[in-house]
Amino acid sequence: MTYPRLNVALQPIRDNMSVILHTCRQWNIEPVAVTKVHRAHPDIVKMLLELGYTKLGDSRVDNLKKLAGLNVEKLLIRIPMPSEVAELVKWATSSLISSIYTAKLIDQEAKLQKKKIKLTLMYDIGDLREGVYGLENLYKVAKEIDELKNVELYGIGTNMSCMSGILPTEENITEFLKAKKNVEEYLGRKLAVASAGNTDVFAFLLRNKMMEGINELRIGEGMIMGTDGAEGVIEILHQDAVTLEAQIVEIYDKPSQPTGIASINPFGEKVEQRDDRGMRKRAIVALGRQDVHFMHLIPYDENIVLIGQSSDHTVLDVADCIEQYIEGDVLKFHVKYGAILSGFTSDYVYKNMIH
Repeated sequence: MTYPRLNVALQPIRDNMSVILHTCRQWNIEPVAVTKVHRAHPDIVKMLLELGYTKLGDSRVDNLKKLAGLNVEKLLIRIPMPSEVAELVKWATSSLISSIYTAKLIDQEAKLQKKKIKLTLMYDIGDLREGVYGLENLYKVAKEIDELKNVELYGIGTNMSCMSGILPTEENITEFLKAKKNVEEYLGRKLAVASAGNTDVFAFLLRNKMMEGINELRIGEGMIMGTDGAEGVIEILHQDAVTLEAQIVEIYDKPSQPTGIASINPFGEKVEQRDDRGMRKRAIVALGRQDVHFMHLIPYDENIVLIGQSSDHTVLDVADCIEQYIEGDVLKFHVKYGAILSGFTSDYVYKNMIH
């Protein structure tokens, strides 16, 4: 066995994808399956195609390259860097956008490559990540993009929860849909999509049955984790399709507090000292921040306490465990979104795809 490892159970993920696809289509919403968290893993992409997804999205052009030759829309969901415009036009069919400067670069490159790229203009309704802020600015940028010859202003998009944690509400979704309608009136034509992100919006729509207007939904976390951005359980989906395992490399009784003069650690953090509990049994697993941050892990053994982490090691208090762990034992963890993201990204974490 190779450790650390992500164990990825494909059947519950497939079930989640199927439920999301059919639920969205019942609402007249076409989901964009976001492949970012698993880096467009071929086993997972294969399931998406088999289920009938027509739109795939990713934040990295390198991942969109893996989708070459597939008869689906390929959406770049991160607003593009000017330096990657040529690659974007080559590998994507559409992109989110917020900058007229970058839109003009895409227009020029699309002319060179004899392509037409769809652009969804992002509108910031409060999360303060990407997007034009303010209706007057939205009109101006939309008009300029609409006048370009080699791109199509395809729709208006928005994003929620991903940076500031601003949740979807009836008020901000209504604001977003009104902004799209106002842009359409300003331009004198309809736009194809009102594109919302992310799983939080899906969970909100499930609870509130407010589906009118949004017709594209960018969703990734719910497919893999069955949770929304706040990691609340979505009842109709499976959780724990992905787990992590790491192997114990050391167990000793050690003081519960370090000794010596304390400074910051290599990550610029001053570690808060815990209460002195005397000598405690501590285990170290071969898993560090270069792999997965320990704050995104929850031990299956509820008596394990996560103590700290360096770049290569995670330290745990196992003194209260019923199981008498020894070196070589493997510990299992529930994973939060950040652990799946970094686990799939790290070459040092083995991906065990369970068919």
